[in-house]
Amino acid sequence: MKQQRGSMTNDFNIINSPKENGIFEFFTDLGSQFFKSLQCRHCGIHYQYVKNSGIQRGYCVKCGGPLCGKELCIKEDVPYEAQIEIEEGNKKTIMKYINTQTCQDILRKQIEISKKYNK
Repeated sequence: MKQQRGSMTNDFNIINSPKENGIFEFFTDLGSQFFKSLQCRHCGIHYQYVKNSGIQRGYCVKCGGPLCGKELCIKEDVPYEAQIEIEEGNKKTIMKYINTQTCQDILRKQIEISKKYNK
């Protein structure tokens, strides 16, 4: 049985007090509003954390940060920075994550792109 890297929780504060990774600014007729955001350590998406909202998010113990809650982000532990290194062709990083679906998808996409432009 594969070990699940992320853990799910309805209340992120149970695990750790969230620290903002960015700020959203919304412009309305009433002026602008600012909201703190968190960044998923596995896909890089920014989202607004709302305490007790009931939305299931996750936390990666290995990465030490929040997860957005998407199935792939919870299932596999491939940090966003590692995904960028895989896209850049870092062989050490590729070999570290070669057995993950995320890594295989990135490499497959690169092969398709290279075939398209090398016709």
